[in-house]
Amino acid sequence: MNKLKKYKVPFALTFGLMGVLFMFQNGILTLPRVIPAVPMKPVPAPAPVTISNPYHLPLATQQKVELSGNGGPTPSYSLQLSASRTLNVKVSPLAAPHLTVPGYTSWVFPYGCYQVTVVVNGTPQTTSWLRVDGVTQSSSSVCVNAPTEQVLDFSSVLTGNGPINILVTNPIYDNCRYQDPLIYGCQMIPVFTTHMTAAEMTFQVDGTWMDPVTTSPSMTPAPAPALPPATKQLIPAPPVKAPALKSPVD
Repeated sequence: MNKLKKYKVPFALTFGLMGVLFMFQNGILTLPRVIPAVPMKPVPAPAPVTISNPYHLPLATQQKVELSGNGGPTPSYSLQLSASRTLNVKVSPLAAPHLTVPGYTSWVFPYGCYQVTVVVNGTPQTTSWLRVDGVTQSSSSVCVNAPTEQVLDFSSVLTGNGPINILVTNPIYDNCRYQDPLIYGCQMIPVFTTHMTAAEMTFQVDGTWMDPVTTSPSMTPAPAPALPPATKQLIPAPPVKAPALKSPVD
């Protein structure tokens, strides 16, 4: 009887189960090989679109405005501009500056929420509650989700070429942070007579450029309720002088 020749036909079969690769080759099941996991790279968030004066217009007037409470050294700020079609006022609150009262110029009464009224030719507009950029907020803060700047549009009150009288007044803040800086849950009240607030203000008129706001308007809270007029408060001399607190200014 002729002997049948046996030919070993090489073949291979691979299959996977739950991330483990098996190989059946030439009649032998090989040991599994663990497939190394491929790390997933996080998808970076898209960079914000920056609009930077595409027509190279002159920059709008910018001013750091420091206000005290009513009856204090600087309860208001005024200036005069000329415009016929456009007047926008951008308000960006800054951290509290030092007091200007003699003997207390190293003192700072910090705040994290801010509101102010701007009057143009007798027409007032008041900002919503604004959050001071760079100041720590807690969930109890009245402005924790508020924007850090706001634009007030006065273009509709302009009547043509001529002087425009602008008045910045009636600052409001949340003042209890000096006693306990970790509370950040104070209510909004008029600024005390001797305390100081600060804001960077930009006044855009015809043919000038002002950078757009950088925070979402959807985060703007409901308008604040009316508040009673400020009361005059004298600062008592402490037994130990409080350390000076520097206020960062953008």
